[in-house]
Amino acid sequence: MKTQRFLPVLATVILAGAMFLAGCEKEKKTSDDITNVKWHLTKFVDVANHKEDVPVPADNTHYFWIKLCNDTLQGFGQVNEMAGCYTISGSKIHIYNFGCTKICPLDSYENDFFSAIKKADSFKSDGKTLHIYYDGDKKYLQFEKVNN
Repeated sequence: MKTQRFLPVLATVILAGAMFLAGCEKEKKTSDDITNVKWHLTKFVDVANHKEDVPVPADNTHYFWIKLCNDTLQGFGQVNEMAGCYTISGSKIHIYNFGCTKICPLDSYENDFFSAIKKADSFKSDGKTLHIYYDGDKKYLQFEKVNN
């Protein structure tokens, strides 16, 4: 019984430590650069079915965010953290070595968010909004830049 309680806590501490060590140095960037910026999720968009879903709370920057720095992805759902590596080539993005904590999420949005990030294949950004596409160009996550 004690081991079952200890393991999720240990996993959270290890992931948080890895994310802290990865860090994020300031780099020279352009206005349309998506790295070294915290992005807050505002919508799940299904283009083919003309459907948009807004995670609750969509306006709270403490929920559903990602940051791409030095080839490392960091992020947070409602309860759980994520981390991984990424490569970018033009408008293509590849997420790999993805991992996340698995404490009970509040609803299905967190699982959908993490699942979509793992399947990311391309993106578009105007510097203020970011669309990360998965399942080809049929679905995307819409983010807004968080101004610190």
